Amino acid sequence: ELFDAANELRALNALGGTGGTADALLNHEQATSSDADLHWYLLSKEAEAGGFVGSDEDGRGYYLSIAEQIAVLVIRSSREYQQFAQQAGQQFADQFILARQLPELREQFFNRLQQTETNAADAGRFTSIEELHRAVAKMRGIQRMRQAYVNIARPSDRRLRAEGSEVFRGLETDYLAIPASRFIGDKAEPTEAEIIEHFEARADTNPADDEFGIGYLQPQRVKLEWIRIDRQTLLDAIAIPIVEISKRWQLERDVFVGEFEEEREQVRAVLEDERVAALLEVAERAVKGEAGKSTRELARDGAYLELPADWASQRPTLEQIAQAVVDRLREREEVEIAMPAIERRDAEWQNVLDLQQLEGFALGTVRVGSQNVRAAGAVLQVRELNPNPNLPIQVGVLAAEHPIVAADGALTFYRVLDARDVSAPDSIEEVREEVVENIKTLRAYERLSNELPGYLDVAKAGGLEAVAESLNAGLADDSEDRIPIQSDATLSTNPQGVPAVFADRGVLDELFAFAETIDPTIEPETIPASDRTYALLSPRQLSAVVGLADRYVPLTIDDFRVLYGQARRVLTDVEIAEAEARDDPFTLERMIERHGWTPLGRDAEDQAAAEPAAETIETEDDDADRANPAS
Repeated sequence: ELFDAANELRALNALGGTGGTADALLNHEQATSSDADLHWYLLSKEAEAGGFVGSDEDGRGYYLSIAEQIAVLVIRSSREYQQFAQQAGQQFADQFILARQLPELREQFFNRLQQTETNAADAGRFTSIEELHRAVAKMRGIQRMRQAYVNIARPSDRRLRAEGSEVFRGLETDYLAIPASRFIGDKAEPTEAEIIEHFEARADTNPADDEFGIGYLQPQRVKLEWIRIDRQTLLDAIAIPIVEISKRWQLERDVFVGEFEEEREQVRAVLEDERVAALLEVAERAVKGEAGKSTRELARDGAYLELPADWASQRPTLEQIAQAVVDRLREREEVEIAMPAIERRDAEWQNVLDLQQLEGFALGTVRVGSQNVRAAGAVLQVRELNPNPNLPIQVGVLAAEHPIVAADGALTFYRVLDARDVSAPDSIEEVREEVVENIKTLRAYERLSNELPGYLDVAKAGGLEAVAESLNAGLADDSEDRIPIQSDATLSTNPQGVPAVFADRGVLDELFAFAETIDPTIEPETIPASDRTYALLSPRQLSAVVGLADRYVPLTIDDFRVLYGQARRVLTDVEIAEAEARDDPFTLERMIERHGWTPLGRDAEDQAAAEPAAETIETEDDDADRANPAS
């Protein structure tokens, strides 16, 4: 059964060509492939026992939802989305970035799911597509099961009204955010003594723990280099003869049902994909062969190599490996390609966020047994940081056996050159520019704090336009430094759904305390603008905000009826978070505990046979357990 479960998980991860579809949708990341297989087995068994799993048609009908979930993950991980969300809040990023890109990307992934069914079924050793659809139905059942657990809480209507009126109130407002960095220009450079004092005070500080969000504790990070063998380079180097296209068309008329002229380009594309896939395999063997020449004679320490002191001078360079790929393709396949791209990040550290932005790493995965690990996470499993014998990579050794595979099959072979665990910077020089910038920003923030009452007076007398005119004086109309007025914003009391300047819990509390002074039953136009104008400091964002409240929107009875389900989920999550009692019952550890899973090997059998049988008292629960054994 575990063997079958491993095949199911392998097939689902192959579906769509992402290399990790199931892992991404189920947030399924385990240290080893055997753990991943066991986790999938227990999840699917429990979902089936709970009646959450449908037929193969239920799985087939889930493709569009899978496509949408993957598209959302891809869009929200993009640099464009993250930058917009940081500036304007997730709600607006969803509205202006996600909503715009989702339809097209969802359609692309939906088509890809359908096109990769055969490959996914082969990966799972299935004999029919229906078996693949049944595996998809299990994944859908697991998601149903988890959703049912999240929605099981049933707070009373009275309690929902009372607490929902706090959580679901809103404020319609115009505002302008004033970053302290706006006032850095005329500040003198800090002295060396000030730089050292500031750095030493925050060298071991996590930015999340600092009042102003400033700290220099560095996350796990690496320096690395890599060689990339991309699909387009190989595609440009090949040409499919027309006779081969014609032959394939004639042999597979059940697939290419149209006339030759109608099907020619589609047949060509299929042959090109097959040819490129074959060339990628040849290139991969060339990389492994060239890298293996220098490691073949090295002693081993478990899954890792024992490197000599002069290893850096012995190991092959990426240029040598790239040339080996070019030579192998020329000699074995008679294909001439340009030298594969080589890149290095050996001058500065790369943390997980940096790695996720690198070309080839962003959406790539690394195969570990039957599991696919996201590229950025795989790199940080280097022995010197997070040793994983199932992914034996180490500093100084090319990870030839564990390349990063992109959705289109492109291969990236990386070598970690150095690694550092969570720690303070090695020296002030590592973060000197950041330190200087932060000192200047803190000075500017102090000035902004002193001048904010004046901006409030200007806003009360002449409106937000007068404040903007004052701040933007002397700047060209197309200058990026201009501070715009944000009009018709609707804010909630959820810090995760508001623009960054309001993201501090204290700022939101202060804003809504001010909003409560505005009578929601009176038209805003009848209230003097000066009585609706506010100014707040946002220390975590090192900014200030000056705004004009338009309308305070408490939770109405009608809205409460519409938002009932959402209110129940949100308030339950809030209570669990405040109680610090969040416990996911579907982690591998909890499922092993709940089902009494015990791997019964030879030693365990011998021990069980040697121990005397314990006297037991049979209960109704014992009878039920025997009737429905977990393992």
